[in-house]
Amino acid sequence: MAAAGIANKVVLITGASGNIGSSAAEAFARAGAKLALTGRNSDKLSNTSKRCQAAGASASDIFTVTGDITNSDDVTNIVNKTVDKFGGIDILVNSAGIVKPGVFLTAKMDDFDELFNTNLFGIYSVCKAASPHIIARKGCIINVSSYTGIRPVYAYFVYGMVEAALDQFTKALALEMGPKGVRVNSVNPGAVKGGDFWTRPGAPMEKSKDNLEQIQEGMKKMYPLRRLTEATDVADAILFLASDSASFIHGVILPVDGGKVLTSKACLDDKAQF
Repeated sequence: MAAAGIANKVVLITGASGNIGSSAAEAFARAGAKLALTGRNSDKLSNTSKRCQAAGASASDIFTVTGDITNSDDVTNIVNKTVDKFGGIDILVNSAGIVKPGVFLTAKMDDFDELFNTNLFGIYSVCKAASPHIIARKGCIINVSSYTGIRPVYAYFVYGMVEAALDQFTKALALEMGPKGVRVNSVNPGAVKGGDFWTRPGAPMEKSKDNLEQIQEGMKKMYPLRRLTEATDVADAILFLASDSASFIHGVILPVDGGKVLTSKACLDDKAQF
């Protein structure tokens, strides 16, 4: 039972307006959780809320609040309003994050600032604010990282460094939080289909969106299981790690990538983007 012990738990999900975050919210809704959903896009948050209701959650068990995790006032507001609404926090899913390609020779300090502020410092800030409430309920934290944090991928120089730092943060936090009864783990997806990751401004395939399906079909050959990651794959892994079925799993960096970390092509071939 992958969702054992999830019913009526309070789950705070950052990045709930995004592809992985919204899929995770839907999975927790099916499992009977109470949901606090946050993200920067109110329209997308509203859509996520509707998906959760369609999955079985009642409107009264869903709370949405817009905010930016790089803004400390927003983080405080998100956590405080969640606690005011539901009385506490059992599970924190840090799904908010951005992807920005780039190589060493063209990387700029602005790239470091943007990626570190969102993908590491923002997550640190949310964990810091939510931790007293999670400790009180002996809950758990799941961070969404990337397989690029486990091994380097060409053209993701800064992004890979930041995700590796996030993985170290997950392990260091697990070391400290374990004795307090709080489990901390990470999921590290491969390239995830769907959402606006592929075609939004500055995205890896923005200029190739007309033949995106063909590109993704070719990329499948780089994955041992011969398909790309689906958002539901990641959501299922998050739900499992949050459940009682994973009660003795702690400090784990879990690839959800169809074995992509086992391959070397993207490490060595400058024509391979993932």
